[in-house]
Formats: sequence, C-alpha cells, structure tokens
Amino acid sequence: MHCRIFEEKSAILIIIKYAVLTAICFISCLDFEFESEYEDINGIYLEHVAAYDIYGQKVIIDNTLGYIANDDTLLIYNIEDVDSIFLLTTYNAASTIRDFTIKGDYAYIAGISGLEIIDLNGSSPTQIGMLTIPSYPQKIRVLDDRAYLTSGGWPYFGNRFDIVDITDKTNPVFLDSISFDNEITHMEVDSCFAYILLYNDDFHIMDLRQPGSPSYVYSLLDTDTTWVTSFALDGNYLHFSCRNLEVDKLATYRFSDDELKQTSEIKCPVLFRRLIIDGSFGLGLPLSYIYLFELIDHARPHIAEYIESEGDILNGTLDNNYIYLLSPLRIIEIKEVE
Repeated sequence: MHCRIFEEKSAILIIIKYAVLTAICFISCLDFEFESEYEDINGIYLEHVAAYDIYGQKVIIDNTLGYIANDDTLLIYNIEDVDSIFLLTTYNAASTIRDFTIKGDYAYIAGISGLEIIDLNGSSPTQIGMLTIPSYPQKIRVLDDRAYLTSGGWPYFGNRFDIVDITDKTNPVFLDSISFDNEITHMEVDSCFAYILLYNDDFHIMDLRQPGSPSYVYSLLDTDTTWVTSFALDGNYLHFSCRNLEVDKLATYRFSDDELKQTSEIKCPVLFRRLIIDGSFGLGLPLSYIYLFELIDHARPHIAEYIESEGDILNGTLDNNYIYLLSPLRIIEIKEVE
C-alpha cells in the first residue's frame, strides 16, 4: 500500500517537473524585444519615431495639419509625413494665446484680449471676428454656433464660464456668464452639458440646452479624501484622475438621468495632469511619462502601455496611432507586436 502511494507521488512529481521545464523552455524561446510590463499581455507598445525643435504650449492635429500655439503665434504645419514635418504659415494673435481650438475652416483663440475667430481658408490665416472679454480667458471649447470660455485664475478677474454666440463669425455676441467661487481648472462641453472642475475639486455639470439660461443639473462637491487633477469626457462617460486615501486612481463614471454613477476604478502609478480620449485609446500625461489606456469597454479602461518621455511634457494630443507631445515637439507611435 505504501509503495503504491510512493509510486503515485513520484509519478505526479515527474509530471509537474516536466510541465515546469516545458514552460521555462517556452518562455526562454520567446524574444521579448520590449521591457514594459504590459506589452506581453496586450500586444501594444509605444515607440519614439520623431522629434523636432518646435516649441509651444498646445498642439492640435486636424487631418494632415498640425496647429501649435507658441506665445502669441499660431504655427501651422504640414504633418502628413511625421518624418518630414514642415511649416506652412503662421498667424500673430492680438495677445498671448491661452487656449485655442479648430473647427472646420476656423480657429478660435482664447487670449488675454478675449476671443479671436480666424479664417483658415487660403494661404494666409485672417482674423474675421473679435470679442473683447476683460476677465482673462483661459480655456475655450466650440460646439455648433456657440463658443464656451472659462476666465479667471486671478482674484480680481473672477472665475467665469462665458457663453458666446458665434453664428455670425464676423460679429460674435456675448450671451451669458456664470460665476464660480473658485478657479476653473478644466472644462469640457457636449451638445447638452458643460462639465466644470474647480480648483477645490468641486465638479459641476451645467445644462446648456437653454443657451440664455444655463442651469446646474449636478454637483459633486469635494470630500476630504479625494484630489482630482484632471478629467476627460468620453461620450456618456467621464474619467477622473484622482487620489483617494493616498492611492492614485483612474475613476470612471457614467452620466445618465442627471446623475453620475461609477462604473470602474483602477489604481495608477501617478496622477495625470492631463487626460485625453481619442476613439478606443486614452492618454494619461504626468510630467515625464506617457500612459496609454485601452477603451475597448469605455466603462472600464485599463492601462495598456507606458513609455518614458524624452523630456518634460507641457501638453499633448492623441490622433489615430500617433501621440504628439510638447515641448519641444515629439511624436510617439502606437504599434502592435508582430
């Protein structure tokens, strides 16, 4: 009886030993070209492909054109070939460009002087509309025939969310303004709502369906355990980079029926100063690393890959399979292991 048990145990040990040796041999035969902890499970990796001596505070990619704001100048580049980017033209704004966006054939600039509307048709960009806003505009978003600007950052400038009618681009008209009791650090809009994060972590959602009378529909007030550094709008979802109980996280919520309901939460190595969404990918930017999120399920993003940046990151954007970073301009390609 004891001999049979001994023989069975010996056979089991031999099988386990053979399985372990086979697994080790299989692993040793694989060529792990990349050192990230993520690439071997999802087949995605990031690679630096180009760098240019081009500086600025914000970059936007629109088809084959790249727009970069550098102080009071809007630089327009041909980026069709990332290996040979070249300057097409420039536009000198009325003041320092704090933020800008591109919609169709127009650039909308938020500067110290207010709102500028630039016609991009032709070889030379031309200002066609101007609205003076004395409250120091910081950020701008444009949707349909409305421009939305946030102002403030200085106690004597106020902390405002301004709505401007741009139906007639040659004559933008101020519609309404909402004041907050703290600085607005980030803002996004969609066809119905404005999403506003304040410096003290208060988060507000405003109903914009009545342009002349925007109203609160949801407010998430700060708690003692949460610190929000940035958020990204992703359809009906909102992704927040936050710290809770000393742990850095990416928390995802779905906005439905005028309520935010959390769908997922993952731990992150750092807080992200900027979150960007483009299609099925998201981008988290701290100071010197790039984190790529997969959004196959937008309710449950996960980190797919990361790479160290060749220098600090002021700003960046994600377009198709390329990541563009400032400053200076660096380009990283999203690739798949073959």
